[in-house]
Amino acid sequence: MHPWTKSTIPAAVLFALAALPAAAGAQSPTRAAAPKAVPVVEAKYVLEIEGGVGYTSVDAQKWSETISELDDWNTTAYLGSARLFFARLGSLRIGAEAGYSHFFWYTTSAAGYAITYRPHATRVGPVIRTALTPRIAADIGVAAYLFPDGAVAGANASVGYFIPAGRQLSVPVKLRADVVFAAATTLASIGATVGLSYRF
Repeated sequence: MHPWTKSTIPAAVLFALAALPAAAGAQSPTRAAAPKAVPVVEAKYVLEIEGGVGYTSVDAQKWSETISELDDWNTTAYLGSARLFFARLGSLRIGAEAGYSHFFWYTTSAAGYAITYRPHATRVGPVIRTALTPRIAADIGVAAYLFPDGAVAGANASVGYFIPAGRQLSVPVKLRADVVFAAATTLASIGATVGLSYRF
């Protein structure tokens, strides 16, 4: 054995401390690489379905085009829609919509018999969407409203909040308005809808 001198003790300590990182590196020759950020690829298509209930503002007497007063009427509206967004124009999504609306009903008498009419239409037309925030979007469109007795031009708009329900799914809750420019009188409907949105 060789006795340690006072002058060699600090040097030995410093050598031992300097060797610690190298020893740790020898025990762990490879270190786990930091996870790389996965780039977010925005969905090319968006498919949505929804349904809801609302209220129709209309002069039912003018709509009926009858002289006699109406016996009864109800302006509760029911609506359903499906749309597909398939193209982009800058920050806007471009798509098409098809849907059905039952606007209201009214009853009138003819030859002593009560007859109930239910104005309803299937609609088809283009729609444009703009994102207001990551979870809020607004849609605007025009459509042909196909009533049993003919087609009528109209427009629609909605704003919705999208609740995440998975990586590709969300639940849109919307407030929607439709305006139909009929010959007898203009009809306006507003309603609340809930649906399912799938991005792919």
